[in-house]
Amino acid sequence: MNIALFVFEYPPNLISGIGTYGQYITKSLVDLGHKVIVFTYNNGKLPERENINGIEVIRVKNLKATPVLTHIVKEELNYWLELFNEFFCYNFLSVNYLANLIQKEGYPIDIVAICDWATTMAGLIAQKELSLPVVFHIRSTRWGEASGSTTMSNIEIDASKRLNHLITISNEMKLSLIEKGYPESKISVVPNGVAPEIFDPASITTQECKEIRQYYGIKDDEVMLFYIGRLTPFKNVRQMVEAMSLISKEAEFQKVKLVIVGRGSEELNLKELIKQEKLSDKVICRFEYIPEREKIKHFAASDICVFPSSCEPFGIAILEAMSMGKPIIVGAKEVVGFHEQVIPCGQEQCGIHINGEDPIDIAWGIKEALINFSRLPIWGESGRKRVLNNFTWKKIAQKTIDVYKQLILQ
Repeated sequence: MNIALFVFEYPPNLISGIGTYGQYITKSLVDLGHKVIVFTYNNGKLPERENINGIEVIRVKNLKATPVLTHIVKEELNYWLELFNEFFCYNFLSVNYLANLIQKEGYPIDIVAICDWATTMAGLIAQKELSLPVVFHIRSTRWGEASGSTTMSNIEIDASKRLNHLITISNEMKLSLIEKGYPESKISVVPNGVAPEIFDPASITTQECKEIRQYYGIKDDEVMLFYIGRLTPFKNVRQMVEAMSLISKEAEFQKVKLVIVGRGSEELNLKELIKQEKLSDKVICRFEYIPEREKIKHFAASDICVFPSSCEPFGIAILEAMSMGKPIIVGAKEVVGFHEQVIPCGQEQCGIHINGEDPIDIAWGIKEALINFSRLPIWGESGRKRVLNNFTWKKIAQKTIDVYKQLILQ
């Protein structure tokens, strides 16, 4: 099958889970024998066209259309006009590039796939101009973001109605989409995946783990809690810090430290909160994106991974931590697919569910894990086993192809 995939992030431009998804799903599709051409954003410093491990990657150089857009876009877009310009030009220029490949070079394409709201304009144009089936992969929505734009949300909803099929990443997200008016008959569920051969606890040495812990000043007899991801309000990282304030007041939990790695709008709030609660010796923040290998080392060095989000349809970082054999504490309130990933009880338990919006409940989850510290390795083994059985990228790629084939045969 010949697939054109539109995804705003793609290596080396990785910021969120959508970039990780694009990186691994394309490799897995190619490994299964399919041909993939990727259209992604160009920051102006990357090649316009190159082949990466058998995947053709197109990064059309963007234009500065803001002098015109400021006159024609709705007023509510003006506050993020520069960012809207990036999305607008990327979509139009990329789909025009694809049209030229097909019409002038005879480039074969069987299906177009778009990833999330940032590529909806390209999907709508491709369906209209190229007469190709278009699948809309929905990992998150514009209305699910705190900075949601009415215009982009309307385009997204229109795309859900016009495009041929929708694939979302959890049953929880599917129910949420249906409640918002997305057509139920069009929606298939295919979760995210992970590469267990890369996120493998056996790939990291004891010395590497020790070096990570020493970097953050965590002693051998101390417990390392770990969070990695964007620092945005719905990730509930502030609530996690507030939970650490509660835990630190209890004598039996003095040897617990939290490491937070990531970037986002909450950085200043976190700094102020840590200072206010006098937690500088308990909570260590590293406001940067770290390479994949470093992330793997951090997972290996940690004792427990905590992800208290309240709007996370399906977390790749959770799968990565599970693949590394780590026990997980996850938010399971609002639109989250975590409870489909993490089993909180029984013989297959691999973690704990909490209300990520409530610091008291987060604190309860952390303390519950600490009380059961001797069982944590068993939870970790169950998590990796669950990944191997259900969430490898090879399995996810095959499920994706099965949906594509059904669409083409209609």
